[in-house]
Amino acid sequence: MASSFLQNNEAARILAWSIGIAGILCNFAILWYNYKYKLLKINIQNPLANHRQQSARKTSTVTNHLICQLAIANLLGSIYLIIILSADLYYGYHYPNLYRNPNRKNVTNPWLLSPFCHLSRFLYFTSSVMSILLPSVIVIDRFIAIIFPYSKFRFNIYRCRLITLMCWLVVIAYALIPTIRNIAFRLTKAFDTNANLCLYRDIVLIYSTNHRLSRQIIYFILTGMIAILYVIIFIYIKFKGRNMQSRTNRLERKVLIIMIIITISNICTLFPAFFARAVFRNPAFNIPRQTFQRALPILIFASFASGVINPIAYFILSVLGKCNANLLACCKAQKTL
Repeated sequence: MASSFLQNNEAARILAWSIGIAGILCNFAILWYNYKYKLLKINIQNPLANHRQQSARKTSTVTNHLICQLAIANLLGSIYLIIILSADLYYGYHYPNLYRNPNRKNVTNPWLLSPFCHLSRFLYFTSSVMSILLPSVIVIDRFIAIIFPYSKFRFNIYRCRLITLMCWLVVIAYALIPTIRNIAFRLTKAFDTNANLCLYRDIVLIYSTNHRLSRQIIYFILTGMIAILYVIIFIYIKFKGRNMQSRTNRLERKVLIIMIIITISNICTLFPAFFARAVFRNPAFNIPRQTFQRALPILIFASFASGVINPIAYFILSVLGKCNANLLACCKAQKTL
């Protein structure tokens, strides 16, 4: 294949195509399945159901909404991968010699003029930030639901929709900063990995540096908060173990397992790219620039792997939960005969 802006990095291409296609299919499937059948569903036959049953239904509704929001964020990341890889094929075919030397100067990179590059930049920042912000909302919901189940601050569907809407608006505004600045200043004379992957570049270096640092700060602060809240939840469950056996609390524990898998998946997939950048900029490690430029696409593409892992976890736990519920119903029916 002719040289393109992935510089014949076949490992990055294979990884990105796999994650991109699987992510789009899996997350569309999650959205469709939740719309059609609901991932977590509580059937309340008695209209005068007690508080615990109503609480279980509230939990399932809020959880389904949060899962769908995260699926949308993961879907945006998968679309980013497909756009980058499609452009890689297109420019590799139409400009076979242009990308052979990544250190060109005073030569315009046609990919950076494309509106799809600006769209990719917006999708990248939106998806990557929402992928850590939504798990933070999820852990707060689990913290309140398990430790303060009767609190007036517990999430209901309306409060949850308002919070997620605010998260989307804040993150969209955050993602528009690099998008608008790159459109306004038209930085097109670059062929390095950051430019070709449509990451943030600015004529004022301090702006792009501060934006990158802000993402790292957001990531580590939210990760620390998530870890602390989950530790508190585990300690609470350990001391309240005997009281966590009711049907409603079993649902809370099932939701907790799903959310822990989501959180671990998102944190672990985002961490390598952040870590690699920090290591590369540390002179003590003395990593060659060429090695870093070749490894960076792989790490960035791998950060979207949670978009494939999460839907698989949803489906498995949802199907297992329904199978267990059907099995229990059959056992109860046999006992009554």
